[in-house]
Amino acid sequence: MTKPARQLISEALNEAANPVARRWWQNLLAAANALYTMLYTFHWKSKGANYYSDHELYSRIYESVEEDIDSIAEKAIGTTNDDSFFDAAT
Repeated sequence: MTKPARQLISEALNEAANPVARRWWQNLLAAANALYTMLYTFHWKSKGANYYSDHELYSRIYESVEEDIDSIAEKAIGTTNDDSFFDAAT
C-alpha cells in the first residue's frame, strides 16, 4: 500500500538533513514576508472615501500574516533542527 501524498510531504519536510525541506521553508517564509510588506504598504497608502475601513482592513490582515510568519519560522526551525535556518540561502 502506498502512502498518501500528504504523509510523504510531511515526512520529507521533517528530515533534518533534507536541503529541499530547508529551501522549501525558506521560500515559504520569504513569500510570507513579501505578503506582509505588500499589505503594510497598502495600509500606508490607503486613501479616498474608504480610507478608514481600508486602512483598518489592511492592518488586521498584515497583523495576521505577521503571526503566521512567526509560526512558519518556528515550524521551520523545529522540523529542520537547524538553528542557522535564517542564514542566507545557499
